[in-house]
Formats: sequence, C-alpha cells, structure tokens
Amino acid sequence: MTSLVENASNVPGDAPTREAIGDAQLLVAYAASHGIDLAPELVRNIVSAKELLALDLADPTTYDRQSVFWDARNQLSKAVQPVTIASLKASTQTGPMVLYRSLFGALSRSVRSGQPISPAERSVLWFRFLASLALFSLLVVQVYWVVGSRVISETADILNQVKSNQLAVATLSVDDPRGQSLEAEGMALEKEISIRYGILKRWNVVWGFPLQLFGYEATPVVENPAYEDLQRARLAGEFVSQSIERYLLPLLYGWLGACLYVLRKLAQEIKALSYTAEQDMLYRLRVYMGTLAGLIVVWFMPVAQADPNIKSLSVFAVALLVGYSIDLLFALLDRIINAFTAQEGR
Repeated sequence: MTSLVENASNVPGDAPTREAIGDAQLLVAYAASHGIDLAPELVRNIVSAKELLALDLADPTTYDRQSVFWDARNQLSKAVQPVTIASLKASTQTGPMVLYRSLFGALSRSVRSGQPISPAERSVLWFRFLASLALFSLLVVQVYWVVGSRVISETADILNQVKSNQLAVATLSVDDPRGQSLEAEGMALEKEISIRYGILKRWNVVWGFPLQLFGYEATPVVENPAYEDLQRARLAGEFVSQSIERYLLPLLYGWLGACLYVLRKLAQEIKALSYTAEQDMLYRLRVYMGTLAGLIVVWFMPVAQADPNIKSLSVFAVALLVGYSIDLLFALLDRIINAFTAQEGR
C-alpha cells in the first residue's frame, strides 16, 4: 500500500493534491482488504483521480474533476473511520527517518532484518521498555522493603526480650534459682543482637550509600554491638521502611498501572489501525499522570477507604488502580471538593 503513495509522489502536479490522491489510493486499498463496502461510483472517482496528476491543476477546466475528487475523498474518510490516513501510515509506513528517530531501533525485529520500523512499532517498543523497567523496579524495591520490614519487626521483638531479661536480672535476688537460666538467656540474646545488627546494618547500607553522595555520614559498624547500637540501627531502618511504604512503592505501583493502560490502548489502536504518531505525546503524559496519581492517592486513603468497595483493598492495590484509571483519583478529589462546598453552602 505504501508504494501507491510513493508512485503518486513521482508524478508532477500540485503537491497537496498529489499527496491527497496518493492517500486516497491507500484508503481504498485498506477498505478493499478489510471488506468495507464502498459505492462503485466513489471508487471510480478515487481511481480516476490519478489522471489529474498528469494535468495542469491550475487550469480551470480541471476544477470540476478536482471538486469531484475532494467530495469522494471526504466520503471515503467517513466510510473507513476510525481509521485515518495518518493511522495507516503510522502502522505501515517505513523509511530511513523512522529508523533514525527510533530510540531503541537496534532492538527491533525490523532492524535485525534490515528494515526500518514503523512509528507504531517504535511506540510499542518504547512503552514496552517502560513497562518492563517499572515492573523490574517495583520487584526490586518490593523485595527490599519486605526483607527490611521483617528484619525490623523481628529486631523489635528481640529488643523487647533483651529489655525484659535485663529487668528480670536487675530485680533478681542473690539466691534466686532463676539466675543461671536468665544468664544463659542473656547470652543467647547477645548473640541474637549481633546477628540482627549485622543483617540490619547491611540492609541500611543500601539506602545509606546514595545519601553519602549528598554529605550523609554513615554510622560506623560496631564489632560487638550492644542494645543501644541495635536500637539505633532499627530506628534508622524503620524510618526508611516507612518512607518506602508510603511514598516510593505507591509511586511505582502507579507507574506500572499507567504503563499497563498505555499498552492496552496501543494494542487496541494498532489492531484497529487507528494509532497515530501524535498520540505518543498523550501517552507519555498519561504515564506521568498515572505515576503521580499513585503517590497522591495515598494522601487521601482515609477518605477513599470510606467507600466499601475500596476499604478491602491495600494501599498498593489502590495505587495500581488509579495509575491504570486516573479517573478514579479525579472522582475521589471531586467527592472531597463537593463535601467542602456543601459545608460552605450551609
């Protein structure tokens, strides 16, 4: 189908008309290959319009034939909607400039076969990469957070046991038979402190390393950690764990949800041949909005959980949903705004 446009471009004549006639041949070929019924007179007017390219289009004697063509072109565009000439070219057109504009052209099937990729394929390639990056980032951060949360929780239990043991030893009388058992328990807890401190310290190194680039001084490692050292490491880790849970993970879930939405829309549009290259800008904005929505919805979770349909969902699930369908966040914001305006009207 692309060759029709290229052949039309080689015929002398008015440039806009020449391009329109070539585009019309492409739309007729699409309609014929997809079983779309067109009036025979409409097809005849489109096909015979190629004769205009050999004529002087400034000659008034050609105006009637040009008018017939443009009327047929208008009817043809309506008959093949939602497909447009721009969407057909975006799905099928190839050329050297398409290859050069491709950010990841070296990874595409077309490049491996020596053919440049289409705008539609380039868009799929880019957003597929974004979705893979979002999923990988989410898995890494999620695993890191789960490990840290469990270690911090178990460390808190160990610290409580140490405190109880120290309190029991302090109130123990000299001839109390529990002395040896409490001493043995204290020695076991000291070993646990050393083990937990080593694990927690290594977990803290991961988030502490980037902060060192901004002047953050890392806490030196203690060879024989005591209760205070483990408590200090636990508090630092707990602060980071809560920050990841409340801010970073919802952001990543919103990012993943937005990527899923864009990939689904791309699949639908490419299947219907309604994708155009101009939509890439809208899809990029949609990814940014979905990512921010995943973070913003956390601030309104108490209001959102008033809805029985949302109450049973976790924060991460809600962040994924608003990233996929940002209208959920807008509906929540409208509900809050309406509540305030209703109070002001009283």
